[in-house]
Amino acid sequence: MRLNTRYFGELDVPDDHIINFANGLKGFEERKQFAIVNNYDTEEPVPFFWLQSVDDPDLAFVITVPFIFRPDYAFELPEETEKTLHITKESELGIYSIVTIPGEVKDFTYNLMGPIVVNYTTREGDQVVLYNENFSLHEQYRS
Repeated sequence: MRLNTRYFGELDVPDDHIINFANGLKGFEERKQFAIVNNYDTEEPVPFFWLQSVDDPDLAFVITVPFIFRPDYAFELPEETEKTLHITKESELGIYSIVTIPGEVKDFTYNLMGPIVVNYTTREGDQVVLYNENFSLHEQYRS
């Protein structure tokens, strides 16, 4: 699929990188399709990707795999999410956190209370809201 993006111009994105969000993302419920795109800002490997709206070139989120920074991150997936995403086994899943970069990349935070869950088999996604005092909307990176 040819995709227009604000940050990278036009990109060719494989169809299996397009994720359908039946409920949209929190605050962006009208946007249903997003692509997970590699970070083309640097030639060095970085732990960040982009979640780019298929329909709106200006709507994109920096995301990361939270386990890279917080290996103990664990939660029970709500039963409703399992049904929505047609989950049959954990190996189908990808878990991401939306990243906020307030200025310098080294000061980034990531959202553990609202993980994005993707079923790679069905290419369906959902953003889950977790009510857990151990998780923060703005988890700070600690090296």
